Amino acid sequence: MKKSSLASLWSIIFILSLSISAWGASFTVNFSDIELDNLKPGMPVSLLQKAAFPLTVTNTDNNSENMRFEVVLPEAGQLKEGYEPIPDVTWIKFERDNFWLKPNQSEDVDMIIYTPYDQKLFGKKYEAILVTYTLEGMMKVNLKSKMFIAFNNDHYPPSVVNDLIAEDSINNTSLLMAPKLVSLEKVKLNKNLQMANLMVTNTGAQTLSLTFYAVGLQNVPAIVGLVTFKDQVMELKPRETKLLAMTVNLPLLRAKTSEPMRMLIGAKDTKKTTPLGQFMVLDLNFL
Repeated sequence: MKKSSLASLWSIIFILSLSISAWGASFTVNFSDIELDNLKPGMPVSLLQKAAFPLTVTNTDNNSENMRFEVVLPEAGQLKEGYEPIPDVTWIKFERDNFWLKPNQSEDVDMIIYTPYDQKLFGKKYEAILVTYTLEGMMKVNLKSKMFIAFNNDHYPPSVVNDLIAEDSINNTSLLMAPKLVSLEKVKLNKNLQMANLMVTNTGAQTLSLTFYAVGLQNVPAIVGLVTFKDQVMELKPRETKLLAMTVNLPLLRAKTSEPMRMLIGAKDTKKTTPLGQFMVLDLNFL
């Protein structure tokens, strides 16, 4: 495969942005339907990085609300022409899918789409429903948004997936994370994994206030505290580079799995007029 093919750009992610609220709901969101085109099997996509568009939820109630995201299958007979129900709703992941909002508070959340490599996905189009909801006493109040996902039909072998991730073009030039892909071999499950050589660079002209997060992509159990950061919030002045120190607390797994893990380490600054997002991918292969 030619180098130019490996470094090919993603098409623009189109989002129909609209502030909406459900009948009786005490919150609003900044999106209705979401359309993601030109996805590539085996490659993660961050909505914040690719479109500078986080999912924003605002609590308009006078009480604190416990907000949640959930992805479900579309109802029979409601599919858009040319689309199939998404085969696996866990392809769609969130920086956080459960969080509390105080009255009049808003939260920006990154959404990640990731599928393991599969030749059958090339050229496919899928539909899913994103449900944003809170519990009002015994009643579940929700907003439903349609998601349309289309995969690129330009076939490539699984052997180049890591090259594609490492060379993935960056939409914004103000925030860089390096390396883009870290693959570790012979990792011991009974010891914490310390990492302090990840570089974060502000190449822009404004100071960034970054928040870091981790999202499991493949074979990563949902365990609170599995990944911790020395500095989960970091300020970066213009043209400044800092090292990101983090720990993967592997003993929390209690050796329940030895399958290779893939996770996304993300950084975001959503306080700017144009939000910024960037990520790197961490692969762990165990003894």
